[in-house]
Amino acid sequence: MELLYIFFLIHCIYAITVTRKIFKSVVFSRRIKWLNTILTWLLPFFWGAIVSYIIKPPKYEVITKQNRKVKPDGNNTDNWQSLTGYGEGGNVNL
Repeated sequence: MELLYIFFLIHCIYAITVTRKIFKSVVFSRRIKWLNTILTWLLPFFWGAIVSYIIKPPKYEVITKQNRKVKPDGNNTDNWQSLTGYGEGGNVNL
């Protein structure tokens, strides 16, 4: 019987955590939030795991200068001189 109480306590803590995530998210409408909350409490651990996977924020990677790949031949498309026309052979009449 104690095992059942422990399982119920763990389920309540997990369901409260998932319910908080559901209501903080902007992914779902109000009606879907209530539906997901009910299913989280009725289907222990299973529905909570599915909803947590859906709500998980996407991982965006910041591309810094150190992370960029520069072509070794020097034909980098990020060269302002070739893009503006002031590169090799360009006339600069200012």
